[in-house]
Amino acid sequence: MFRLTYFFNHKIAEAILAGLSFMLCGFFVSHGQHFFAIVGGAFIPFVLLFYIKTMVQPGLKHTLLAAVFIFLLVTGGYQTLSIITAYLLLTVFLFYFIKRLKQKQSLSALLKYQLLLGLLVLLLL
Repeated sequence: MFRLTYFFNHKIAEAILAGLSFMLCGFFVSHGQHFFAIVGGAFIPFVLLFYIKTMVQPGLKHTLLAAVFIFLLVTGGYQTLSIITAYLLLTVFLFYFIKRLKQKQSLSALLKYQLLLGLLVLLLL
């Protein structure tokens, strides 16, 4: 959560506070006995971070990192969190897709790296 917050506002103090709050939130405290829920919850900020970076600046590095963290979430985390994260990623995709349409920007790089991300995740699974 630290890196995700720092990506959005570039302030260390707020990023540390967000990371600590995420780490000590009720979800992690109350699911202490459910190891897979904790593992899945820990990977969600990384999935979001690298997926949003892939949408903002399409490139191979961010796409590979997003694919690796999606793989880790799906294989190591609680299945419900993977499904909820898939809906969240679909919403993020639609947001950036519509934003690029409104700004009349090219969609080819965006769609190319989304297709690459999907293929990488399928190959990893």
